[in-house]
Amino acid sequence: MNPPFANLVDPVAMPQAIVEYLFTEGNKAQGRVIQTDDIVEPMPGIRTIRNGGHSMDSQIIVAETTKGIVAFGIENAIIHQHLENHIAPGSPVSLLDPLKAMGMLQSQAEIIVPGHDPGIYHRHPKGLVA
Repeated sequence: MNPPFANLVDPVAMPQAIVEYLFTEGNKAQGRVIQTDDIVEPMPGIRTIRNGGHSMDSQIIVAETTKGIVAFGIENAIIHQHLENHIAPGSPVSLLDPLKAMGMLQSQAEIIVPGHDPGIYHRHPKGLVA
């Protein structure tokens, strides 16, 4: 939301008016929108971890569940094949960051949900991961 190189943020993908609304009018009543830094626990049992990689300021979300730790790979583990073969996703800002992120995902989570893998519905047919 506030990258060091603002010129690299596509205004179509992240319109500045929406960002401004989220942090002003949209956030007045309940204060639910927060900017996160490297590692933040916005709620008990849920962590966000900033790691860079595919896109600037990518984050991983890690949640404690009754079935174990679930991690959402978002942009650094787009499909299961990236994890299984330790391959960085296409067009990363950094080649090393997504590889480090995948190692972290695999070491910390029992269940990993890639960001855009249609195969997730075969692995979790009812749409329930944990």
